[in-house]
Amino acid sequence: MRQRFPAYTADQIAAQLRQTADPIDAVAGNATFAGRLGTGRLNMYRAVAAPAREVRVTTTTFTPLRRAYAPGTTLRLAATVQNMLLPVAGLTVTLTSLSPHLAVVQGTFAVGDLATMSTADNLATPFAVAVAAAGVPLNTTATLRYRLTAADGYQTDQFVELLLNPDYVTLDAGDLSLTVTSRGKLGYDDLAATLGDGATYQGEGPLLSEGGLLLATSPTRVADRLRTSGSNIRQSFFQVAQIGFAPAGPRADQLARGAFQDTVPATAGAPARSVGVRVRQRAYAWASATRKDFVVLEYTLRNLTADTLKPLCAGLFMDWDLPTAPGLNAAAYDTTRALGYCYDPIANRIFAGVQLLRGGAPAVYSFDNNAPAGSPVRLADGFSPAEKYLTVSSGTARAQRTAGLPTGADVSQVVGTRLAQLAPGDSVLVTFAVLAARSLPELQAAADASRLTYATLLPARAQPGPQASPPSPTPPPGPCAWSYLPASASPKSKC
Repeated sequence: MRQRFPAYTADQIAAQLRQTADPIDAVAGNATFAGRLGTGRLNMYRAVAAPAREVRVTTTTFTPLRRAYAPGTTLRLAATVQNMLLPVAGLTVTLTSLSPHLAVVQGTFAVGDLATMSTADNLATPFAVAVAAAGVPLNTTATLRYRLTAADGYQTDQFVELLLNPDYVTLDAGDLSLTVTSRGKLGYDDLAATLGDGATYQGEGPLLSEGGLLLATSPTRVADRLRTSGSNIRQSFFQVAQIGFAPAGPRADQLARGAFQDTVPATAGAPARSVGVRVRQRAYAWASATRKDFVVLEYTLRNLTADTLKPLCAGLFMDWDLPTAPGLNAAAYDTTRALGYCYDPIANRIFAGVQLLRGGAPAVYSFDNNAPAGSPVRLADGFSPAEKYLTVSSGTARAQRTAGLPTGADVSQVVGTRLAQLAPGDSVLVTFAVLAARSLPELQAAADASRLTYATLLPARAQPGPQASPPSPTPPPGPCAWSYLPASASPKSKC
């Protein structure tokens, strides 16, 4: 090809190969894959016989720019086309939706004549499409087709995909950007990191491989949407109210809220495997300089069972994979701030962590995902309910505060709280901050700011019902442990 067309660039060689290929959509057995097999089978004789024609959409700019679009959203697409090979005349680009949930409002771009390697765009009059206001299934992938036609019968298609009605939101008001899902996951809703934007700091990331809420009341009664073994996820939580942004008001720049729950344990003597809690979640983010390094996550836990949950443990599991060396991180714990964090002990470029802001007695458990066989927690062979309960219920013993030292490892950490009890029908508020910074002092400053912000801007709201959980007083500074009493009493500090 280079000898036949010595002046062609690599992109032009690729275009020549595409446009001289033999179509195979009609070959027996290929009908179900029509349109997804590229331009066909390479025909090298045709490829070197004569120049061809190809125009391509090289870039598409979406406004607003998002990874996913909610129902009722109208968006615009500005396309740039480039003629790779022979000149074309009368070029037109037509945009068509192949999804019933996405309608094209304006779908024609009359380009006209286009010389070799020339470009054109429709920035002045972009395409417009609208997402259906209702009836869009969660996490739906919709396909749009660009059809490029020109004089003498030239035609080629390109496709672009959009994610509609996502089961998550991404709080990005500050320097820390974090995806929060409808079923308790953080970062991504799946292990393949396809549903969600993950976690980033100042545009750098991803920081988080997997994260999410973990609830437990015994080694066998555990609720979560975290990994179990292999590529499997425990399916404890189901959505009650899809998470979405709400008017934030004066207290925050972004507010998202939703609700989910696990199943109520069976009666009649059957062994309980679920916890039986409904979770109402709220997430807050800020753009101001002193609050841009954290996101606050509130979880209101309501006991749906007929039994007192004794104890009830709640925590955030975070498998941090920080940039540069995701498998060489270390985990540590700041007892003064109830702050668990992860960092790269060699580069020290980003520190990320979780802080307990409200709840009962704090808990932390740091561990090496690839710990030797026989270790109390070892994710390399799965994450069992008993291991999950251990990580969220074991307090803050010195041996479990750190992992990965001195040179780093593939570490995870659970930061949580142990509530003494939760009576039937009662609710309790548990709150965490997820934080990131460029140094440990900056992370600690962000933790101090998050505690102050939560105490002053987000006063606790009374929960519905006569047995509402009352507001906590402002936590005192210093290494104070907080104990949670029954829902009819106030938390007390032990300093």
